Amino acid sequence: MLAGGETPLAAYRALARQSLPHGEGLHILFSDERYVPADSADSNYHRARPLLDALGLAPAAIARVRTGLSLEEAAGDYERQIAALLGTGVRVRLGDGLAAVSVTPQFLAQLEEPLFVVAGREKHAVLARLAAQDPQLTAWRAVASCARVELWMEDGAQD
Repeated sequence: MLAGGETPLAAYRALARQSLPHGEGLHILFSDERYVPADSADSNYHRARPLLDALGLAPAAIARVRTGLSLEEAAGDYERQIAALLGTGVRVRLGDGLAAVSVTPQFLAQLEEPLFVVAGREKHAVLARLAAQDPQLTAWRAVASCARVELWMEDGAQD
């Protein structure tokens, strides 16, 4: 699940310059998306294109908001795409021209090998708690039973 906005762009660009081995089961979805055309500079999908192109995924492996539909139809379509891909535990919300995805800890617990890609110094304290396996952190409790959890930051990967 890729985050939107400016903060993760440096990490996405850095990842796009690397060899990115991945299994056939890799799917990408966005945690939020602006209701603008997919080729708009304000589109999170558009901003992530270098990373998506580097991954070489089939279009069907990328769940995205189809902004050619009305906002309500686009949100419903995106929720159906995610539900078909991931099952339950995901909800799409609307507001101010934005479709935002919420995931539950139960959903995260279903993942076999979650990968967190994070950028921004303001996130370092939370990332340190995640890396330290802090049982008070909801994200850690959700993925604690996973065989492998990978955390990628702007300066590399940490297992």
